[in-house]
Amino acid sequence: MKKYIGAIWNLYDAHFGCKSSVIHVNKYWDQKEPEYPPVSINIFKKEDTGLSYDVALTAGMSWQPMNFGGEFKGDKWSTELIQYFHQIEDEDIEWLQWLSCLPFWDEFALGHGHSVSYTGPLYEGSRLSNFLLLNTLIKRDQEIFKDFQVSPFPVDLLWVVPITSAEYDLKQREGLDLIFDLFGSNKHPVVLDKARKCYAQNA
Repeated sequence: MKKYIGAIWNLYDAHFGCKSSVIHVNKYWDQKEPEYPPVSINIFKKEDTGLSYDVALTAGMSWQPMNFGGEFKGDKWSTELIQYFHQIEDEDIEWLQWLSCLPFWDEFALGHGHSVSYTGPLYEGSRLSNFLLLNTLIKRDQEIFKDFQVSPFPVDLLWVVPITSAEYDLKQREGLDLIFDLFGSNKHPVVLDKARKCYAQNA
């Protein structure tokens, strides 16, 4: 397992041209009861990468196959998560840790277009209360796992997009196309804006 996560760390360091500023080992992991892999959260700060934003990525989710269910007949995949911030905060790391464990706690596969509901606001004073997972829009980042051959299945790097309850409900009713239209018309930023308005109010 250490060798696998180390391979991903090396992959990330090479991709961003520097070592992770900080690596957080998932506090939920218990070696005696390994229900889920010991995922780390790797932080790349803008002052180190030369980018205009901070980046956080999980490393290790893809080591352990998710549960696709007995009736699943499609191509299987592995998952890692990525998110972009003006400046990453402790609560952002907490949410990524929670999301990284969720497929193994609740025994389901987490992939592109999937959404995750929560019972309240994700951030103080924010309307964002759910998550949508999409393939990252940053073309360069889409290539991170292109030649990575040691995971159980090909790795999807999923962009974590917090959304409002109304947007979540709309996506559940209408699917992704309308959400993409709303993102486009509102020029939805790749970098997280915790104070953004709800796009679905007039949809």
